[in-house]
Amino acid sequence: MKEIQALHSRIEELEQDVSLAEKRLSEMDFLKCKSELKYIKLSNENISLDLAKMELEDILAKKKDELMQVRDDLLSAQKVVIEKDSFLQETNTLLLEQISKISKQNEVIGGDKGPEKGNKITSPETTSESPYSLFFQHAFIFIIVLLIIYILWYIFSYLYSNEEKNILNYKIPLNRNQGYGLPI
Repeated sequence: MKEIQALHSRIEELEQDVSLAEKRLSEMDFLKCKSELKYIKLSNENISLDLAKMELEDILAKKKDELMQVRDDLLSAQKVVIEKDSFLQETNTLLLEQISKISKQNEVIGGDKGPEKGNKITSPETTSESPYSLFFQHAFIFIIVLLIIYILWYIFSYLYSNEEKNILNYKIPLNRNQGYGLPI
């Protein structure tokens, strides 16, 4: 009889051990499912961040191409202006030669003694630099700065106006126990 009671108590102990083991297995399964869900969630966030990064890289490449096109257009416009400036300098030189010939003819014919005191004729060779070149250099720099400001404004306005992106909702924890994470 004692043996039967001992066996019954042993069976009860074993049944309790089995139920505890089943409970632990179910907890482990729950934790496993929970960690798999977290992994999937983080993978989705990682994919969305990669897509956002690729979109920004595409936008930046397009803006860079546009900026290069504008730079090329400005350089060609500057080249045209320089050509016109050299043409004007040549024309000015020819006009000065004609004026000097006419003034020499006037001296021979009428005895004119040259230009009056207030009217001085200057040769284009006396100036080392065209008065327009400094203006165009400053204008070129100003346009480049405006383009850079526009590109930065466009990128930041795109980033801050898009509500679906979670990148900007990233919060920095204020205490050490709070974890880093992106809101969903």
